[in-house]
Amino acid sequence: MNSLDCQLLREAAELLGGRVQLGRALQLPAQDLARWMDGLKPMPRPIFLKVVDLILDTTRARAAKAVGAPLSCSGDVRRMAQRIKGGERDAR
Repeated sequence: MNSLDCQLLREAAELLGGRVQLGRALQLPAQDLARWMDGLKPMPRPIFLKVVDLILDTTRARAAKAVGAPLSCSGDVRRMAQRIKGGERDAR
């Protein structure tokens, strides 16, 4: 079993408050989740991607709450691109 799968599942469970909450969030049977978390069975790719999204969404929401403003990757990327383009113009 891929140790990354186990690590991601443990991290997601910790963020959500436990295995039960993770299973509910992913709408999965407890037996399947336990097998994947214990490394007894490989986690299907679609579930892997859901877990990654869940971790990103949860950490992004917590960070935004701590800062007091919503975080937007797309907005950050746009601002960074504008700075890069502006720097390229200055360099010419």
